[in-house]
Amino acid sequence: MKKLFIILILFILISGCVQEVGDVPLQTGGDEPYEGLRVNFIAVHGDSILIESPEGQKVLIDGGSEAHAHNYLKSKNITVIDHAIATHPHSDHMPGIEWIMSDEDFRLKKLYGNKGAEAHLSSRMAKIGLVNVQVLKAGDSIDIGGAKLDVLWPPPDTGAIPIFSNDLSLVTRLEYGNVSFLFMGDCEAFCEYGIISSEAEIDSTILKAGHHGLETSSKPEFLQAVSPDVIVTTSYSSSQYEPPVYIENRDINEYVMNTDSSHFDTQWNGTIRITTDGNAYNISLEKAPRGERW
Repeated sequence: MKKLFIILILFILISGCVQEVGDVPLQTGGDEPYEGLRVNFIAVHGDSILIESPEGQKVLIDGGSEAHAHNYLKSKNITVIDHAIATHPHSDHMPGIEWIMSDEDFRLKKLYGNKGAEAHLSSRMAKIGLVNVQVLKAGDSIDIGGAKLDVLWPPPDTGAIPIFSNDLSLVTRLEYGNVSFLFMGDCEAFCEYGIISSEAEIDSTILKAGHHGLETSSKPEFLQAVSPDVIVTTSYSSSQYEPPVYIENRDINEYVMNTDSSHFDTQWNGTIRITTDGNAYNISLEKAPRGERW
């Protein structure tokens, strides 16, 4: 994959500074408007990804646990979500979407999920008067306004895979010009090999690693097939009541060491924001005020 030029911008509360770290300028400052496409890997307990499309649509993939994603969106004055996607019904992915559904200040236009998420959310939807959850499968796509989100997994026939399994997570790929993102949910090795076998296009510029980058995911064959310039992992803990921990994945570490690639983690780096015009991309890191999460 052709390597793209990266400018790393570190957002903190102090504005108007530029620091030099090696050959990469670190710019510090406040929030900025974007042109093109922006993807925000929000620093929550678990997974939550906000996509801001070229035409201004907002897509939320998972919501983490508790209200962190909800608080982040409010801090950005975002109260309309065009598409919300629950990759699977685990406690570090879906509750944040339920927080948003329950807040009358928010408007959620469409809600998607896998079979397990649909089973969990349907009763909640009926109580608050929203339409039913649309179950997604490989081959489906969502027009998000100037870009398209393609569903790569799960297959239409899921066989004996339990509906609450990590390996039934929704996996999606977003392409904008020459820059692409692969969002793996909690997909583990079985799912990774299934996607490779499907012969779907998975070569991507940015990979959101499956299952928080644990050893159960991001196998060498899969990393080589995706060939990412950037790997993003997200905060993990054994339960929503335990503090998050940083996961060391030997396969990710070896891939990064042996290739001209980078690895970011929301536990250490805060919210990771990637903005692209379809050719180059910028990466910015943003810490939540008064702590590591919003």
